[in-house]
Amino acid sequence: MVRCDLIEDCGQSMNPMVDIGQVEGGFVMGFGLMTSEKLRYDIESGIKLTAGTWDYHPPVAQDIPADFRVTLLPNSYNNGGVLRSKAVG
Repeated sequence: MVRCDLIEDCGQSMNPMVDIGQVEGGFVMGFGLMTSEKLRYDIESGIKLTAGTWDYHPPVAQDIPADFRVTLLPNSYNNGGVLRSKAVG
């Protein structure tokens, strides 16, 4: 992936850099889960069969888009949240 554009509705951000980092991290982990991680479970017992990252490829630095753009939705307030924020991480 060369470029990724994301927009996040996080309400009134208390710390935009932290919120952007949470969005980036969540995207990279989700992208890895969909494209390269092969988690296997026993259908009968529900027990995980893959021992860990020795059995699948988790995301690494090379998997992150070269052009990664995250925008926090402006003027999005949550009057019911702490300092008008919404959950991000």
